[in-house]
Amino acid sequence: MVQVGLVAYVEEQLEREISLRRLPRNGQLGSEHVLALRYGVSRSTVREALRRLAARGLVVQRPGRVARAVALDES
Repeated sequence: MVQVGLVAYVEEQLEREISLRRLPRNGQLGSEHVLALRYGVSRSTVREALRRLAARGLVVQRPGRVARAVALDES
């Protein structure tokens, strides 16, 4: 079972990286495995955080592909 606190933590960290534009030019966030290692959580925790970000329109997920951040306004 995924702990809600960890999901919220990963979601917040990824949102911060997106908003501060700390991503590669292509906007790729990295694989679930890489993100899980980075944040010290399980892949299911990362998967749920990415699902939440996708529901909010911050990332795009496609099966078999690495999640990408949606382009933010330059304003």
